[in-house]
Amino acid sequence: MSAIITHAQAKLEVVGGETFDWGRVKPPASGHLDAEIRMKNVGDAPLKITDVHPGCGCTKTDPDKLELAPGEVSTMQVQLSVFPSLVGSVRKNIEVSWIDATSSDTSEKKTTIWLTAFMYRVLVVHPMPFINFVNLQVGTESESIVLVENNSDEDIKLYDWFTDNGITCNYRDAVILKSKEKLELVAKLTPKKVGGFTGMVKVKTSHPDLPILELPAYGTAR
Repeated sequence: MSAIITHAQAKLEVVGGETFDWGRVKPPASGHLDAEIRMKNVGDAPLKITDVHPGCGCTKTDPDKLELAPGEVSTMQVQLSVFPSLVGSVRKNIEVSWIDATSSDTSEKKTTIWLTAFMYRVLVVHPMPFINFVNLQVGTESESIVLVENNSDEDIKLYDWFTDNGITCNYRDAVILKSKEKLELVAKLTPKKVGGFTGMVKVKTSHPDLPILELPAYGTAR
């Protein structure tokens, strides 16, 4: 009867599964979502984490442990950047490379951690969440149009419109933006001098999740 010889092996697993899902979330004031990721050596040999590579839009801190004995856990903090235009499903990844610390096989193994979320915004601005004045000419009126969409399930009141630096818009009085409908916002500007321009259009809203909608304005006058 022949004996069966087994060799100890390391194995890295993500505690709770390889996908971290924030679910449906509102845009955080910090501009990013935070998570704590725990990785465990579930094998019976030591392992060493050799590299942690975040995908685009992700940042991470170094794991608190790079060398894990069997049963040990390494923890790292990760962040997912939330850009102003980000709406809907988000999926990013972090790739963790590791080796079996006692094996003669020094090739790296890889574990992929997925970060997912569904970004929900009450008001969505199209095509981008800012006002872009193109081809500005000193002394000549220019306009820029954006669409403000009510993404919520209730009507929203927009009131107390504010503009600065010579910008005007086609709304002064309060307006009710019905659920799932869009409002065309026309901003106009007659630049007085050559060079870069920045300004702002603001409006208060009746929705508690977004008391003020701010639309920065940019352009370059010639």
